[in-house]
Amino acid sequence: MGVHRQAYHPYKGPRTSERWRFWILARYAFERVFQSRILVIFYVICFIPTVIALSAVYLSHNVDLLISLFPQAKPPDAELVPVNEAFFLLLMSIQASLSVFVTALVGPGLVSPDLSNNALPLYFSRPFSRAEYVLGKLSVLFILLSMITGAPMLLIYLLKSALAGSQWFIENIHLAFAIVAGSLLWVTLISLMSLASSAWVRWRPAAAGMLFALFFIPAGFGTAANEIMRMTWGSLLNGIVLIGTVWNSLFFINDPVGYARAADNLSDMPDSIDFLPAWSAWLMVAALCALSLFLLNRKIRAHEVVR
Repeated sequence: MGVHRQAYHPYKGPRTSERWRFWILARYAFERVFQSRILVIFYVICFIPTVIALSAVYLSHNVDLLISLFPQAKPPDAELVPVNEAFFLLLMSIQASLSVFVTALVGPGLVSPDLSNNALPLYFSRPFSRAEYVLGKLSVLFILLSMITGAPMLLIYLLKSALAGSQWFIENIHLAFAIVAGSLLWVTLISLMSLASSAWVRWRPAAAGMLFALFFIPAGFGTAANEIMRMTWGSLLNGIVLIGTVWNSLFFINDPVGYARAADNLSDMPDSIDFLPAWSAWLMVAALCALSLFLLNRKIRAHEVVR
């Protein structure tokens, strides 16, 4: 058939719902992410603390099995592994530390290649908004990090509830709320910070290094300010102290001076000095998320006007 007889035919295949259109970006991003063997191996390693914790919780309710494995061991007088606020806080801290490395491996490759290769006009020439673009990229990190932070903690909580009974589940429902809220807050914060650093530092190794720098360099300035001015407000620049204060408030743990000494090495801090109030940590986390969104909004656009 001659070319002049070829008429335009619109696409008649299935269309993605507008509500889930952002998932197209996430779907293809997941395919690229798991092509890295290093990431796959490290991601599997991230589940080792959860497996150990699950085994410990199970054995604490099956002492006979433990004694059969170790005949010389004596039956414990108390619960082998007390599953309480301190237990989940410790495990969440371990998983959060591992999630930083996962973010450093995945985050820089989500936005920086699109900016380096001027691919944003190709995205936005299609029915994609900037919000859908950011949501599609954010969902990749959000799902990956949630699977190694909040999801394992909830699994441990459900196993403990199944072994201890419905009464324990009801009495400790606040632990489930703290796990969900704390994990969602941490995953959202680190994901937004990673995307923002990836958007502004287009070289992938530098973007990964910047993510670690955002945690350690401001923390150094904050510690110096605490030492010089004899205060604790400088800890607002310390991401570890910041998220730890938020988690403490969620788990109703209140040991501010001891936590400050452990995090900032303020060994001679008098007990009369109060640590960061929880509301200040919450406001700082919200400010960091808003700042990351602002930086993303400045960079994620189809074209730049040069004057």
